[in-house]
Amino acid sequence: MAAERVARESSPSLQEIAGLRLRMNAELSIAKSHWTLIRAQIRCLSFDAKLRRLRNGLSEQHFQEIAHVIDESPLSDRQNEKLALVVGMLAKEADSLPSRERAQLDRRIGRLLRALPVKFAEPTIRSFLSDQLKHRREIGLRRIRSEPISSDFVELLWNRYRDTGDRDLLKPILSHPIPIGVLDPQKLIDSFEDDYWRMRVIEATLKADCTQAKQFARTHPIPFIWACGRLGDRRMVSVIGDCVWKATDKLPVIGIAAWAFGRFRAKKELAKLEVLLNQLADEFGVRDSELLSRRFY
Repeated sequence: MAAERVARESSPSLQEIAGLRLRMNAELSIAKSHWTLIRAQIRCLSFDAKLRRLRNGLSEQHFQEIAHVIDESPLSDRQNEKLALVVGMLAKEADSLPSRERAQLDRRIGRLLRALPVKFAEPTIRSFLSDQLKHRREIGLRRIRSEPISSDFVELLWNRYRDTGDRDLLKPILSHPIPIGVLDPQKLIDSFEDDYWRMRVIEATLKADCTQAKQFARTHPIPFIWACGRLGDRRMVSVIGDCVWKATDKLPVIGIAAWAFGRFRAKKELAKLEVLLNQLADEFGVRDSELLSRRFY
């Protein structure tokens, strides 16, 4: 009984809980308003004044807020040139810093790169992609990941991959049709070990040259069918069918082929697959009704 009384006396009252909640809400509101005020004050600065503060690098307390404000609206070519100059100066400054401070400044540089069009950010992006430090290469890759990249960039990424063995350097290439005149898709697919990224190579090759991509139907049937299904290109229906009918071992490909044919609404091919599946069931003696009715998805 005494312990219960002590516990009750030490527990906060409803009024105290309400007071704590009110204080927490006030703190949150004040904090949000504080940062809104900081950004509003930064917006009142001239563009050149913002750049002067960015030039302070790690010593600028509100670096991220200034970068955010600059990124809010389109810049003129002249303003982009000035910002690119500051980015280049900061990158050079980072080279002479101890590793921890260099990584911090590099992250800030990466934030500014997002505010710059690629044509203005390109010198710094190239420098970062060519760096031995992986975190710098990652910053450069993040900037170009969603951008169409030139043949020169593709060649740079391929050469850097050969120097470092870093497969992440190849992945931005696969977001767009492969420039086949610059990079051989066969060499590219041989650089990956898992089917997902092989599929992405085939997908990017299909976007560039459908005829050349068909070579992978024989050498990499599962990634090939997967890529065709993702793209929804009905021209590949007969080629996918050949992947199944000509396969020595049909079991690994029949499931992915059924998925792709379903994406194409290819009813005739699905009917053929059903016949094949029943034949395989007879061949392997799979007639357990419970097994055949089991769902795997």
